[in-house]
Amino acid sequence: MSPKIRRLLPGEIKTEILQLIQESQEIRVAVAWAQAGHEVELALRANAKKIKKLVVGMDFNGTDPAFLGFYGKHNLALGKATGTFHPKIYYFQKGKYAACIEGSTNFTKSAFERNAESGTLITGNKNDEFFKKTRFLIDQYAESGANLKPNDLMGYETISAALKKQEIKKQKIALKERRKKEKEQKKKRDKERKKFKAAKAKEKKRQKEQKRRAKTSSTRSGFFFKKKSRKQKKSLFGFRFKFIALLALIGAIFYYKPIFSHSVTQYASNMLNPSAQHPLKGPHHHPS
Repeated sequence: MSPKIRRLLPGEIKTEILQLIQESQEIRVAVAWAQAGHEVELALRANAKKIKKLVVGMDFNGTDPAFLGFYGKHNLALGKATGTFHPKIYYFQKGKYAACIEGSTNFTKSAFERNAESGTLITGNKNDEFFKKTRFLIDQYAESGANLKPNDLMGYETISAALKKQEIKKQKIALKERRKKEKEQKKKRDKERKKFKAAKAKEKKRQKEQKRRAKTSSTRSGFFFKKKSRKQKKSLFGFRFKFIALLALIGAIFYYKPIFSHSVTQYASNMLNPSAQHPLKGPHHHPS
């Protein structure tokens, strides 16, 4: 019967490995980097007697010295390669059954808890060709690798500490640069906001002045055709009353115009001929 293959979804890699560590009798692991202190590592530490082969890489100082210090006594080998030692193989065996998880997951906290990783679970009989080759491959990694010596560990710890210190320094510099950039961007935004407010205030002032001029021009256009504001209360002196008063005045002028003209004519005549104005005061005529 051929092995069964199942694609593992995000989060299932960690769950499956934890379960297989507890249930298996033999464990073989080959990874590029390993770290101590995370949940999967603590589970492996509690079952360290089950480890048959444990091969980890040290390229780019990705492996934790604390991990090497503990597992140096549990069949640990340092992986070597012409290029970079970069496998991610987890093999578990119980009786005649075997399981293997392969993918992109290193033995680190980031890989198990934060990163986007892929993995495949293969299960079947330990005598299947696939599992035979898997055990052979991990054993070959261990044989071609190197054993961890105390002097090597001390030197690696020194290098790792120096690199970690350098990494922290880089992070601080990057944080400082990021904060400086954010401060400059904030200053630029504040300047643009201030400029926008000033332009808005100027435009508001311009509109206010324009309304004032329009109101003044409307006031000068005439008493009878003056527009009332919205807040102005209605009164008898509104437009309608003024218009009616104007019509009444015009009518009165036309109505009284003949009388006025006659009075003026008569007054001028009397001034030229006083005797006509007072008949009794005219020249006395004696009867002949």
